[in-house]
Amino acid sequence: MIENENEILVVLQSIEDKLNRIYLCFENQYFDIQNQKNKEKLELFKSIITDNRKKIFPLIFDSHQLSQKEIADKVGVTRQAVGKFINQLIENDLIVQKTEADKTIYEDKFNLVPYLEKLK
Repeated sequence: MIENENEILVVLQSIEDKLNRIYLCFENQYFDIQNQKNKEKLELFKSIITDNRKKIFPLIFDSHQLSQKEIADKVGVTRQAVGKFINQLIENDLIVQKTEADKTIYEDKFNLVPYLEKLK
């Protein structure tokens, strides 16, 4: 049995230390898994990006929120090509599509826009 307050504090501190070590183990495993997912998404992105798609990708996130037709006109491709590429990005979980008011907005889940510079 625990005799006094100091013994209780020592036991509680020991339990807290063990819980902190367990937490750190889980946290490290989580970050390892996230890093692996990010690497896999980056490889997937590299496999589907082409010269025209390098031009399309940053325009998807343009602050003016260009329509698919406007993006197609800027790049010199069809609206269908832009739509197909966007759908492929969504299906592969590289971007997220959201609707706000009457606008469709896309989010770059893995911050891939800056990575395009390295692909040039």
